[in-house]
Amino acid sequence: MSGKVDHRSAIRERNLASRAMPVFTKDTDTETTNHGTDKTPTLPHEDFNQQHNEQNKTLNSTVNTTQNIKQKTEQNITHISEENDMTDFLDTIMSDVGKKLVEDTHTRRTYLIEKELVARLDDEARRRPRGWATKLVNGLLRAYFAEQDRRETKTGR
Repeated sequence: MSGKVDHRSAIRERNLASRAMPVFTKDTDTETTNHGTDKTPTLPHEDFNQQHNEQNKTLNSTVNTTQNIKQKTEQNITHISEENDMTDFLDTIMSDVGKKLVEDTHTRRTYLIEKELVARLDDEARRRPRGWATKLVNGLLRAYFAEQDRRETKTGR
């Protein structure tokens, strides 16, 4: 049993070793590493960090610009929709000015109607537009009174 290799442990160690960051030390001799320049030597991870930081700055700048454009667009849309809502509201009010209301031209009355007739009227009214029953009753009353007027003029009363 001791001769068997624990594959899980070996794989785990290999993965950990591949993820390990190599350790770099700075040379104290700047002439040999800098090739005669006065610049301090940079290590590979420092270059990576610097590039990464520059990319993050560019990305953050782009994200901020995009967010600013989005906010300004939303503000403009909100402002426009508020103006349109106010305009629509004012148009509605102005179109109703001077318009007669139903209560101005009609009077409410209560009459006893047979249950069977009310049921038929309600069934028919459900299939018709709003206010149809009122128009029906008014039309029937007009027809009745027109017929009464015609009869009166015919008989000469």
